[in-house]
Amino acid sequence: MLQRQKGFKIIGHRGYGPTPAALKTPENLPHLLPENSLAAFKYALDNGADGIECDVFLSADGVPMLIHDDEIDQHAAPAMAAALAGKLVSKTSAAEVAAVDIGGGHLVPRLESLFELVFGYTDRRVIINLDIKDTTCVAAVCALMQKHAQALRAHDVIVSSFNWDILRDFRAHDADIMLVPAIKSKILFGEENIGPGYVPLVDYYQPSARDVLQELHREIRIAAYDTTTTDFKPALGEWAAAAGLGLQISTANSRVSAAGSDYKTLHHLRTLAESGTVPYALIKVDEPDKVRAALG
Repeated sequence: MLQRQKGFKIIGHRGYGPTPAALKTPENLPHLLPENSLAAFKYALDNGADGIECDVFLSADGVPMLIHDDEIDQHAAPAMAAALAGKLVSKTSAAEVAAVDIGGGHLVPRLESLFELVFGYTDRRVIINLDIKDTTCVAAVCALMQKHAQALRAHDVIVSSFNWDILRDFRAHDADIMLVPAIKSKILFGEENIGPGYVPLVDYYQPSARDVLQELHREIRIAAYDTTTTDFKPALGEWAAAAGLGLQISTANSRVSAAGSDYKTLHHLRTLAESGTVPYALIKVDEPDKVRAALG
C-alpha cells in the first residue's frame, strides 16, 4: 500500500501539464512536452517529480492508450487535427492511435510503454496515477498490471476516477489495487452551491459529504480523498486524518503554471503530511519541477 511512502509527494499532472492548442505553435514545437507523452513523463520524473498522472482510454482492439479524451483530434498536432475530426480512440486500432502526432513529433503512448519507462527508475518508487474515465478499460488495465506484477511491486499504481462505479469494477477485479475517488464538487458543497466552472459559492462542505465518503470507504476500501485545489478545505484534511487516509489534491483541468499555483493550499498539505496528521499528501501539478522549487 502507498502508506509505505510517507509524507508529501509531487506528481506531474499529465506529465508536465495540459497542452492547449495555443501552445502547439511552430516556435514551441521543438521544445514541447505534450500532455500524456512519454517525453513529458520522463522529463517530470527526471526533474524532481515523485510520480506522474495520466489518462487512459481503450482502443478498439483492447489496448489501454494514454490520452485525455476519446476524441483524438482534441490532442492531435494542428496539422493532423482536421483529418482526425470525429475519430474516437474507442473506434480506432491501437496502431492507428499510436501513430497520432500530439505535437513536436511526439506520439500517443500505450500504457504498457509508460510501465516500461517507469521500470527504468530502479533507484526509487515511482507513483503512477491512472485517471480512468473509460468504463470499458478496467479488465484490460488489470490484465496489463497482472502481466507486469513483479516489476510493479517496486512502484505504486493508484487508480482515480470521478466515476465511482469504475472504482467498484476495479475492486471487483483486484482486491489490493489502490483506489482514490475523485470527489465531485456537488458532493462536497451541494449542487445548488456550485457556480460556473465548478467554482464553489460557499466556503463549507455539506455535512452529508462525509457520510458519503465514509460509506464508499467501507464498500471498496479507498486509499485517499481526491479533490481539486479549488475545492479543498481544511475539513477534508480532518476527515482524512480521522479515517487514516491520505490526500490527493489536483490542479485544474486547464493548464496552471507554477507561478499561478495555490501555494497556500500546497503549504498546508505539506504540513499535514510532514507532521503525520495524514499518512501522505499527493499534489498533482503542472510544471512539477518549478512548483517544487517555489515551495522550497
